[in-house]
Amino acid sequence: MRVIDGIDFLLDRPAGSVLALYHCGQQTCAPGHAFGPAIRAHFLVHAVLSGRGQFTCQGHTYALGPGDAFLIWPGVSTYYAADGQDPWTYCWVGLDGEDAEEMLRACGFSREQPILPQPCPAFGEALRELAQAAGAGKGHYALLGLAYSAFGLIAREPGAQGEGPGYLARAMAYIRHNYPYEITVADVARQVGLSRSYLYKVFMAGRGVSPARYIADTRLEAAAGLLEQTDLSVTEVCYSVGYNLPAAFTKAFRKKYGVAPMGYRRANRQRR
Repeated sequence: MRVIDGIDFLLDRPAGSVLALYHCGQQTCAPGHAFGPAIRAHFLVHAVLSGRGQFTCQGHTYALGPGDAFLIWPGVSTYYAADGQDPWTYCWVGLDGEDAEEMLRACGFSREQPILPQPCPAFGEALRELAQAAGAGKGHYALLGLAYSAFGLIAREPGAQGEGPGYLARAMAYIRHNYPYEITVADVARQVGLSRSYLYKVFMAGRGVSPARYIADTRLEAAAGLLEQTDLSVTEVCYSVGYNLPAAFTKAFRKKYGVAPMGYRRANRQRR
């Protein structure tokens, strides 16, 4: 599906969303087409697909081209204009919510740095896909997933200005609180606002294991505690720590501890 050029798709925003999408779209500008000076009430990100233009913010003017992106911060006056000879085509998305600023900072944006540090044409294409989905009438959660995927493309590597450890702590806390349920790596990635590939890098850098391994280890360590401290059956322990197949649980437990669950219980109770 092609995006209807120049249409600003207004999006539904459930109350209390950690990331709220306000609107998105795509526009091929006429030569010299300009907007502003103006102030926005929410974050607004533009990604340049083709052509050239200028963005002025807080006394600085930036010459931008394909692959570049710029952020309009809430309450900051900005002005932007298409080149007179090679006018730009860009996509945009407006967003807010309690996770919005943290996500944008992870991508290298800030009030003082409104330009994407490194050009990323794939980010613009991802925002185009978001606009296409909005034009096709996709629902809030489908659009939110596309938005997270888009920003995951430009999120910085773990350790950049301390962003990685913050994501790691949030991901680990989410796993510790939710391991009894059937959570997946994709669930964790969505919860902290990262792509699965970036979440993997965060865990490998901070813990030396993959997110999947960390989830499994958390469940198995909890299972070991239940076997030592309770009289729950192996099946009950299995279900209590997020497994739904006792055979799979027993196999995973044996692989980690070198003994079946009942053997582990007997050995550890004898020590006590």
